[in-house]
Amino acid sequence: EIEAVTGVQTCALPISTLGYVAAAVALGGWWHQITFVAHDAGHTGLTGDWMTDRIIGTAIANFMGGISIGWWCDNHNVHHCELVWGP
Repeated sequence: EIEAVTGVQTCALPISTLGYVAAAVALGGWWHQITFVAHDAGHTGLTGDWMTDRIIGTAIANFMGGISIGWWCDNHNVHHCELVWGP
């Protein structure tokens, strides 16, 4: 009946709680991995070249992770300074 009104086919497969949990675990695992890559890019740990790592970090953090890699680098590097040299 929805298709007749909207012209859009609906999915006939039932959506289960287990399906939602499996999708959430997969998405969480994927997001966790890309943030590690963005973290390494922020520390110039992927290629060793600042510009290349910044481009990779921007693509991952800004467009997939929802956080500015520039902001993250500024704040995270301060965190490392405080850990190494004290407040």
